[in-house]
Amino acid sequence: MREDLGVSLSSLMSAYNDARWYARKTGMMEEGRVNRAWGYIMAGKVREKQEQYRSTLTACDCRDKEIRQMWCKHNIMLQIVAKAKRKENGRG
Repeated sequence: MREDLGVSLSSLMSAYNDARWYARKTGMMEEGRVNRAWGYIMAGKVREKQEQYRSTLTACDCRDKEIRQMWCKHNIMLQIVAKAKRKENGRG
């Protein structure tokens, strides 16, 4: 259990794998950004990065989001955590 996120590592890993699949299948986000988002999750930096860039599930103030106009690693990080929580609640 990741106490800081209130979700199990198993659910997080499953959500991460879903995000990687989605990135490869749709091209709507880069798999490298999914991997960097996972690194932030594993390093325990979710809250820090969320506050630093005022990130939500769909919006972020980071330069990467502004330039690329697609999901940045901060959005993806929050999406992975949200998906893991849905999985644990039987809605994932």
